[in-house]
Amino acid sequence: MFKHKLSIISVLCVILSSAAVCGTYQMDAKALQNGARSPKVDGNALVFDTSGSQTQVVNIPQKFDFRKGGHISFEFKLDAKQTTRFPRLLDNMGVSIHIDATLPSNQYNLKFLLTGNGYRQAALKLSNEIGKYHKVEAIIDPASRMALLKLDDTQQLFSLPPNLRLHDLQFTLGTLPNDLKRASFNGTIRNLKIEETAPYSLASLAKNKTANTINSLDLDIEKEKVFKSDRADGRFDTTRGILQQILRDTKPELAFNPDMNKDEFIVWQGKVKERLAQMMLKKFPEQPAPKMLSREKRNGYTLEKWEHYPMPGAVVPFLMLIPDGVNVNNKAPVVMCIPGTNRSKESMAGEKDLHPAFATPKYHDVNKMALEYTKAGMVTVTMDNPSFGETSDTVRLSGNGNGADVHTISMYLFGMNWSYIGLATYMNNQLMQWVKELPFIDKSKIATSGHSLGAWQAMYLAIFNSEVSAVVLNQNIYNWFESVKVRTKPGNSGRRPGSFGITFVYPGMYEIFDHPDLLASLAPRAVLCTEGLPSKDTEMYQKAYQIMGAPENFKVIQFKKYESYESRYHDKLPEGLNDAEFWHMTNNDGPDHYFKGQHAVPWLKERFNLK
Repeated sequence: MFKHKLSIISVLCVILSSAAVCGTYQMDAKALQNGARSPKVDGNALVFDTSGSQTQVVNIPQKFDFRKGGHISFEFKLDAKQTTRFPRLLDNMGVSIHIDATLPSNQYNLKFLLTGNGYRQAALKLSNEIGKYHKVEAIIDPASRMALLKLDDTQQLFSLPPNLRLHDLQFTLGTLPNDLKRASFNGTIRNLKIEETAPYSLASLAKNKTANTINSLDLDIEKEKVFKSDRADGRFDTTRGILQQILRDTKPELAFNPDMNKDEFIVWQGKVKERLAQMMLKKFPEQPAPKMLSREKRNGYTLEKWEHYPMPGAVVPFLMLIPDGVNVNNKAPVVMCIPGTNRSKESMAGEKDLHPAFATPKYHDVNKMALEYTKAGMVTVTMDNPSFGETSDTVRLSGNGNGADVHTISMYLFGMNWSYIGLATYMNNQLMQWVKELPFIDKSKIATSGHSLGAWQAMYLAIFNSEVSAVVLNQNIYNWFESVKVRTKPGNSGRRPGSFGITFVYPGMYEIFDHPDLLASLAPRAVLCTEGLPSKDTEMYQKAYQIMGAPENFKVIQFKKYESYESRYHDKLPEGLNDAEFWHMTNNDGPDHYFKGQHAVPWLKERFNLK
């Protein structure tokens, strides 16, 4: 089994990850040949023959943005001599293409599989003869969140997943990783054309029967979007329907009650903390104190690298940034800075990543959370999330990026009645016990700040540590339990929306509370949400802070897309939503998701009375 990054694959990944160049791009031999030893250019075709040595990456010097709509077309052929399998490709992209190529008797089967965060969205399986050219076309329509992929006379319509980022993407024609020099593959791609177009009406295509479309076009999506039983007794005869009934009947035990008085709120707050700790904070023997590994002077601060030992057999590195002049006689606030998915502690500190596999992500320059707070006079501590950055396993050596085994780790932890988010929070909580006792820290000015995946942990750490007086959440904190119940609208393939990800949930969560309940339990401590909130949840938080007599301590800054009251959805979410509708009704704008330092840093400076 060989893992390949092929030119065909890279092109297809671009189709479903972003897409159109401003104007039109056609494959040019000189552009393709620039700096390339192999693949070679034969006329207007790009020829691959990797049986000898590794190919070099060939970069086309354009960036693509299909926000308006776009079209990609090319022809390709394969001339392989053995059975070859191409599994996961370009793991660092939110959407990738899997191709299974089996080559018995001069035949191959090509399977295009759209994936997002590890779950399958749609598939197209075709059979063709090898040795002949096949035409591939892709149309992307951001307006309807759909994409159409055509191969010869067959086509497949995709519903684009919610995590699709329609932003600039450097387009690269592929290569083979270092460990695949033994692989045998040869083929040709020609007549590549990429152009920006007017918006397509792919949504209307889904409503019509098209003979050449392999789709569930006979499916009545509107009829099936809400679970209804056709039986007289109201029972469901499908497993997903049975599960939906269980979800409807489930009432979280510790859900926030807006009619509580202050005394009742404090009792409820204690129960929330206790139950959350049971789910997340395992008990292990006491471990050694953290150890410093290095210290380097920077412009205006000192960068220290440490490692701590949260549990037996574990060593976890972290960084600490200390502003000049901070000492036991001149104490400073401290901020625990927790990165999001695919972000490293180095990127948070404005440092170079430790390995080329950790590709610089979008918004890299504005996600330097720890560095921004430190320049504002605060000590910061930042770390990698489990299985990301320096804590990732051998994937960082194979060039496949970081975090590739997060799903596996999450499943194993579930078998131990724990969770990925529980492990992450436990490790960071252990570190925080040490940070709180540093002699140059002002114990009255301790904050947690998290971006994306890190925001949930910032909230948990504040719940567990009463010394935390301020929390910055750079993430729309929506209701996960509600999302399970309302996201039921099937796509054209017949599949209903998949789960958002096992990394964010923990065993028993839905029966006890959800994230809005946890956030409400932070009252009256100061909280800033820099990326909006669902409107009905905002009203709940405001009620919690009113109960605790501190309404001024809770602040929400909406995404630009939802700044006006009229642009936001304010009612209870109904069942029968697809992912795009869910994100819209929760006032969530994924493409605009980055650390909002322009809001977070001034707010925290004001809370801590820093000049």
